[in-house]
Amino acid sequence: MFFRQFWQSPRFLFILGFALYGFVFFKNAWVSDDAYILFRSLDQLLSGHGPRWNPHERVQVFTCPLWYWLLAGMGWLHRNHYLNSIILSAICNALLLWNLQRILQDARLWLLAVVMLVFSQAYFDFTTSGLENSLVYCLLTFVLRFYLDEQLAEKQKRLYTGIAIGLLLMTRHDAVLFVLPLLIHNVIRHRQHSATLLLAAGLPLLAWTLFSLLYYGFPFPNTAYAKLGDVMPRELLLQRGLTYFTTSFLRDFISLAILAGGVIAGLCHKKSQVRVIALGILLHLFYVVWIGGDFMRGRFFGWDYLLCVIVLLQWRTHPKKITLGFVIAAGVSWFF
Repeated sequence: MFFRQFWQSPRFLFILGFALYGFVFFKNAWVSDDAYILFRSLDQLLSGHGPRWNPHERVQVFTCPLWYWLLAGMGWLHRNHYLNSIILSAICNALLLWNLQRILQDARLWLLAVVMLVFSQAYFDFTTSGLENSLVYCLLTFVLRFYLDEQLAEKQKRLYTGIAIGLLLMTRHDAVLFVLPLLIHNVIRHRQHSATLLLAAGLPLLAWTLFSLLYYGFPFPNTAYAKLGDVMPRELLLQRGLTYFTTSFLRDFISLAILAGGVIAGLCHKKSQVRVIALGILLHLFYVVWIGGDFMRGRFFGWDYLLCVIVLLQWRTHPKKITLGFVIAAGVSWFF
């Protein structure tokens, strides 16, 4: 009787989910070559030269200030950037799973979300990698946790959501596309009380931008000017962006299927908050096409995939249909 109750208890489902996620996480843990650009800048900082590329060159080569400074803090204790990035990624992913539980508030839905995440190459290939993906995953779940929480007082909700957005924008500036509809929606609905949210969301980014102007001479990292400038013809970039989608469709069908299903389900949801989240996903997907994608397949889809899983599971009355759709998508991906 005890074992039967334990198997059916939320505690068992959480243990099973954490074990599954942790096994796949550590089995696939790696660090990409792009991360070593960040690591070189960390070496310059820890050697006393500042956050730059060479001792005599003030160049911001990293696109993820918050991720950089968190790794720098760990570097003061232990100067193994490879190991530090994996440890920090593991912490971010543990917080992500905790936030998912708070968002979904159902052990069975939470376990389904874990399984859906594990099956996505776009998502799971970059849960480590030494890049900022895992921190963005974590902060996005913090944003949604506070934004969707109906038990929090409105004042606290705006403050906590704003702080989470501020940290998110300090991690990646282009993550603003995920939260821009949310900010606009809040200003429209609570015009007189939106100052707290906007200040908490904007002040960290404003402070870092001022520092960048003073220290580097430019407000954005040099990679932003390479991606968003007129280095390549727009027609070629759009073609590469569409290829980024078709390649994932052929090699990671399940991720594209969940992306499509999540956006459609979100736009059709009765809650305005869920529709706002879906609009943010759609904005980011258009942005991925506009900049020509990325040379690492699926990297820019991981954040969208996570949000789409959460959006799909907001349809709490249709868990069997969601599970069936996921199983069909997984089956179709087997043949690609």
